[in-house]
Amino acid sequence: MAEAKPQYKKLPKLALRRLLDHQRWLSSNGQFGERLADWDLPFDHFNLDGIDLSGAELCGSRFIGGSLRGARFIGADLESVQFLSCDIEGANFTHASILGAIFLTNHEKAINLHEDAIDKGAVFNEEDARKLVADDEYLKKRLEENLEELRRSQAPQEPTRPRSTKPPFTQDERGKPRPGG
Repeated sequence: MAEAKPQYKKLPKLALRRLLDHQRWLSSNGQFGERLADWDLPFDHFNLDGIDLSGAELCGSRFIGGSLRGARFIGADLESVQFLSCDIEGANFTHASILGAIFLTNHEKAINLHEDAIDKGAVFNEEDARKLVADDEYLKKRLEENLEELRRSQAPQEPTRPRSTKPPFTQDERGKPRPGG
């Protein structure tokens, strides 16, 4: 049986515009566009394969359940960013600042992530992630919320019944409701 393809959300227009501005900023060496510099951005369930977020400041952002295959985070500020169950195969983290970043994902397939990553304060399992945020109530709450969101998104969905095209009630000739159609 073939593996089901993940379902990704469509990027909101504002997020898409911000990402495109960052791409312009990169390609023009900062003359046009705008560097992506936002805190606490939620990138949940988006396909951002191949995106170049080099030099971006994404402190505290989260990437849950999406795909970042081949993405570039070269020199990006990823302090306290949470990568939870997203695909980062081939993503490049050369010279990225990853202090306090949490990687509960396929981090072993990323580029230049493991070299001194632990010395830089990144963690790669849920137990260490909980220890990392234990003394900070805000980060602890965010981690728990993000893990809960991840669990909800991975839970099997009940199949939905097709909606009937018949109205649930019709009226008889006197205008009184009756079941069926």
